[in-house]
Amino acid sequence: MRVGFIGCGKISHHYAKALESIGGKVTAVSARSNSERLQNFKNMFPEVKAYFSWEEMVQDSELDALILCASWNKIEKLAIDIIKTKKPVLIEKPVALSATKAELIIQEVGDLKNQVMVGYNRRFFKGVHYLKEKLQTGKLLSADFEIPDSAETIIKQKGEEIKEFIPHYMTSHWIDLIHYTLGKIIKKEGSNITDSINTFKGHYGLYHCEEHNCPLTIRINYDAPANISFKYIFEDETLHFLPIEHLICSDKIEKTQDENGNNIYRPRKKYEIVEEMEFKPGFLSMLTEFKECFVDKKSQSKIASKLEDIIWINKFIEENLRH
Repeated sequence: MRVGFIGCGKISHHYAKALESIGGKVTAVSARSNSERLQNFKNMFPEVKAYFSWEEMVQDSELDALILCASWNKIEKLAIDIIKTKKPVLIEKPVALSATKAELIIQEVGDLKNQVMVGYNRRFFKGVHYLKEKLQTGKLLSADFEIPDSAETIIKQKGEEIKEFIPHYMTSHWIDLIHYTLGKIIKKEGSNITDSINTFKGHYGLYHCEEHNCPLTIRINYDAPANISFKYIFEDETLHFLPIEHLICSDKIEKTQDENGNNIYRPRKKYEIVEEMEFKPGFLSMLTEFKECFVDKKSQSKIASKLEDIIWINKFIEENLRH
């Protein structure tokens, strides 16, 4: 699989390393002529051919697929034309910064939307795969999601322009994972938190999961000193992602005592699943799925995030995470 990269920032290095590990070839890359990142990319992949125009790259190179990982605010401007090359394309999130724009992209590309995978890699975690199987056989009683994304760090890295789109750029990963695991959810009640200049800082909401007929809570508190926590409580066990790369499965509450004889109640750990960290977690499986389902077309993907999912994510953000 010969792949051309559009954009060569840090995330592209993760894609390229994983691609080579599954036998793919990083063939070409396009970037701005004044991009400092281009030389870094070429240092890592010396045989890659560089272009200053992605159109020229596609026309000049024999490519089987494209990976679009341009800057967060440029992807939606490029997406339509790149999808219309008719080559399979993996697009790094957020793809679009509004539901309206996501709908426009789908409207413009028509059936070519089926050649697009969106890079939500956490869907491909081994722990998430186990959770999906459990959801098919077990009875879910409730779920709880705590999301303390580091907004201040991203604003320092990307600039003030990103402040309005923090939920799209960062939190959409978690909204996508909630959507992928639980399907349609409906807000029952909730409120948002803003700072002194009315910037969105957090959200507390009670929701209802239609498919499993159970309640769930979502708590977003940007810049809190905490790990991401996704907890799914079943009748017979609790699956707790803390952080998301580490799934702890417990099946009961055990009573022990401390040195003073005080009772302590803790979940009894049955087993755990820890994601491999040699590559960015989920990337190997995601790129394997991209090759098999979108490039080689051996089967239909049941895991990959599609353009239709971007509409749902953006609508959720616009309806619930706006002040």
